[in-house]
Amino acid sequence: MKKKYVGIAIVILALSISTTAFAASSTEDALSKLKDIGQAEQSNSSEVLLPDTSNVSTLSTLPTVAEIKAELGDQAKDQLATLQAAAEASTDATDHLKLAIALELTGDNSGAMNSLHKAISLAPNQKELYEELVILYQADSPGKISVFINGDKVNFKDGNDEVDPVILNGSTLIPIRKITEKLGAKVDWDPKTLTASIRLLDTSLQLTQDSTNALVNGQPVSPALNVPAKNLNGHIVVPLRFVGEQFNKTVDFISGENGTAIITIVDKS
Repeated sequence: MKKKYVGIAIVILALSISTTAFAASSTEDALSKLKDIGQAEQSNSSEVLLPDTSNVSTLSTLPTVAEIKAELGDQAKDQLATLQAAAEASTDATDHLKLAIALELTGDNSGAMNSLHKAISLAPNQKELYEELVILYQADSPGKISVFINGDKVNFKDGNDEVDPVILNGSTLIPIRKITEKLGAKVDWDPKTLTASIRLLDTSLQLTQDSTNALVNGQPVSPALNVPAKNLNGHIVVPLRFVGEQFNKTVDFISGENGTAIITIVDKS
């Protein structure tokens, strides 16, 4: 009887040892697999986290207008076909800038302006593009004020708006519908108080016609506006710089000759 119990005990002990060894082996295998997975994820993490910036034009990558003119020299006409082919499907502002300069040098100012518009849409922070464009504008439309918002030129002669930007006492006034539309803001007009309320994200502005007092998020602005909102031929116009800067935009004025100017509004970086 004792021998029988001893035999059973030996069998149980053997099974216990075998099970423990198997569990240890399984745990080691699992840990090994987790380690391999972790190493694989670490090796691939740079591919996931690093953004593709190959199509982003920056100030440092664009050549200057002077450099392009020197490069083209008197060969601009001969290189037009090559430059046009390069710019046709390109998302690189440099290709469109080179084409614009070549067109300008060959006397095609209209084509040059179109190519500069494309370059600006791809590199809206490149001030020299606007400086070159205003030179063409002053020959094509002297005295006109043009506005670009994040590289997109604003058309003031469509829909119900028939009022161009005007300068009063050194401030540029722009139709309220246009600036709110381009900035993605919402506007309400109270005909009783003649007050425009403009909202964008967590910022709200209130401007009253013919009043230099304005409110930002319900608080009075100090100092007061240089020029109030106005009614011009039935259209409400508001101070462009004030509205742009309150919505965290950078506003720049690029002047040409004979009153020609370009005003740029871009997101602050």
